[in-house]
Amino acid sequence: MKVRNKFFAIAGTMALAAGLGLAASPVANAAAPPPIDVSNHKVTCNDVIGKVKFSVPLTLNGTTPNQITITIKSDDCSDTSDANVSLKGGTAKGILNATNNNCLGLQGLSTGTSGSVPIKWTTNTGTPKITPTASTFTINQTWGGTYNDGGQTSPAAASDSWGGQYGFFAIGSATSGLPVGAAQSYTLAPGLSGAFTGGDGGATTFFQGNTNQTTGALGVACLTTGLKGVTFGIGGFTLQ
Repeated sequence: MKVRNKFFAIAGTMALAAGLGLAASPVANAAAPPPIDVSNHKVTCNDVIGKVKFSVPLTLNGTTPNQITITIKSDDCSDTSDANVSLKGGTAKGILNATNNNCLGLQGLSTGTSGSVPIKWTTNTGTPKITPTASTFTINQTWGGTYNDGGQTSPAAASDSWGGQYGFFAIGSATSGLPVGAAQSYTLAPGLSGAFTGGDGGATTFFQGNTNQTTGALGVACLTTGLKGVTFGIGGFTLQ
């Protein structure tokens, strides 16, 4: 009898535990909210850290076709269309093709540089996921100027208190809202697909960034060993 009673007691305990498990399972297996569709949203990133590497070093009047590897990271990005999206940041890496390795192509409107750069987006832990999770940024033209040159080849507001001058690069059409210097030209509108297209394929997207190297250091490299690459330290971009 004691064995039999003990058996029923154990069986009853197991049944109770199973019942509690079934009761709790809907909470444990609650579905996560669906990701937020950011296809037509807009995003602004207020910092740009990265580097550009040339497969063939740039020299004065160089004529060799070139490939340009771009790596960029931003940790200060905001979805300006939906406050429910909390972005941790974006990382980009891609290869552009250039028709030559001429250092002079760093100044003025460059029509010989083009290609696509994928940008991968991440959200902060515990916040809604997004879809798509990447943008493809297609470049058709670039503008090169000098940061802090009195508002000529870069915006007048692009200046520093110590008087240093640095390489400046920009992408953006006349309808993008890109600020320009007195002698600065707009570029063709870049293409954009995937996340953060602004609903119009990124027609008003723009990018601005400047190098850590001064224009003097860039010039010396061009005239001696060849310019193997540049690094970015200040800049930002808006996809829209």
